[in-house]
This record gives sequence, structure tokens and C-alpha cells, in this order.
Amino acid sequence: MDTTILYYKRYEGKAKPIDYVTWAYQKLTEGSSVNSLKILASFREPLNQFEVEDYFQMVIKEWEMPVPTHEECAKAYLYHLLRQILGEDKHVAHIAYEVYEVVREHFNELNVWYDISEMIDEFQCGENRLRENLTWEQFLSMIKLEAEKQLENEFFLQ
Repeated sequence: MDTTILYYKRYEGKAKPIDYVTWAYQKLTEGSSVNSLKILASFREPLNQFEVEDYFQMVIKEWEMPVPTHEECAKAYLYHLLRQILGEDKHVAHIAYEVYEVVREHFNELNVWYDISEMIDEFQCGENRLRENLTWEQFLSMIKLEAEKQLENEFFLQ
């Protein structure tokens, strides 16, 4: 897990203790070797939220890493979700819903995801009123095309 994605989860109040441990383990496999990181990566369930957050803060302090802004983290998480859509076949609609939630809270200019979330609702309720001839597979392909379009956009570089 990328550090900015973990920070996004923290900003949103959605970070779970296992997220910190997973993050620490990934950083170790990437070659980092700070002692507090090793300790954090070694934690096993049941996990204590306060303890893992304390060790996370120690790692960040040891690395002298600046804390990214909420917007930077939201962009990184959105980028991550869009990349997931392109590599996914089973959970595209679920991930698209997550994209909509991020967009709704942080990026009003990407409101195409509102339309996609509405279409997901319609398909799940059995009411495909917007596009009578659109199949579920075609709809998922449409979501992937939109994700690809968003990734090609300069949005993430701003």
C-alpha cells in the first residue's frame, strides 16, 4: 500500500490496524529497514489501533517524511482505484462506486462518476431505463473506458 493511500484512509477515518501492518510489510519488502518499521510489520492480530498508529508515526518521524495534504492523498487514491478498474474483471462496479465516493467528496469536476453510480444502481435494481439495449458487460466496458480516459487526463499531474 502506498503511503499516500494510507494517509487518505487516515484522513477519511477508514484506516484499520491491519492497513498499517500491511503498509509496513510492503515497505520492508521494498528495502526499507527502519527499526520501528520492522516492529510494525511484525505485529499480528489482534491489533491495537493506538499501538500501530504510534509506530506508524515513529516511522514517518524517522524518515522525516512530510505529511501529504488530504487532496494529494485523495488524488493518489483515485488514481489507484482507476488503475484497479483497468486490471479488474469481477469487482469493476464496486470499485466504480468507490471512485464516485471519492469524486463526490473531493473532485466535483469529475461528475461522470455520478452518472455511472446511478447506472450501477439501475442495473442492480433491474431497471435499465437509461439505456434499454445496454448489457452488463457493455456497461463494465464503458466504465473501463472512462477509467482509462481519466488516467490519460492531466488531472493527476496538477
